[in-house]
Amino acid sequence: ALKSRTEVGGPMICTLLLDNPDHYASDKFKVFYWYQYFAYMAREWDFELDESERGLKEEKVVLKRAKGEILPLSKLNDYIYRPSVMQSYSLFDFLRLTNVRKLNKRARKKRSRSDEQTHDMADRDEGDEGNEVTTELEVDEAQSYDFLDGHPSKPQNAVFMIKGERKYVLNFVGGSLPRRDKGDYDKYCIVMLTFFKPWRSALDLKRDGLTWEDAFE
Repeated sequence: ALKSRTEVGGPMICTLLLDNPDHYASDKFKVFYWYQYFAYMAREWDFELDESERGLKEEKVVLKRAKGEILPLSKLNDYIYRPSVMQSYSLFDFLRLTNVRKLNKRARKKRSRSDEQTHDMADRDEGDEGNEVTTELEVDEAQSYDFLDGHPSKPQNAVFMIKGERKYVLNFVGGSLPRRDKGDYDKYCIVMLTFFKPWRSALDLKRDGLTWEDAFE
């Protein structure tokens, strides 16, 4: 809201009245709530957190009503149950190269009749963990894939590859990232492995009995 005695230039007022963007950039940005993925690993491996972080360890899930059912919406599930063709994708690559979109009714009926991967698409699900992307990159409709069985919203949503060579630039949200040269080095190793090593469960990051430093190095 405009405050009293605040001066606003004419171009800015015209931009707002015409509902045009207030800034332009060469790249598209996607918000990346990185801490929820680290918190998942910390829970699964019983990793000791700092006193200030212990309240953040609990997983937060957005709920959505669909056809009389309550479905959990979680970006964590999107990655864990990513399509089999994306098995080798790290979390970082998955978020940069794909969009998760809601399918319309005609697309869902078509999927039920055929194993084809090409189908129509509708707008992004409004109940999904906030507006992570203000303007989405164009997707390739010929490259859309099912989530694996077990994903709560598999019948409604699919994963689309970004069209062409473009990629999202991730905007890291959730506090300062751990550093290699100071602080808890084990936490740094966990975060880097979580970002850049493909996984479907916490056990994929390291073998039991192996230190985080050894697993990272």
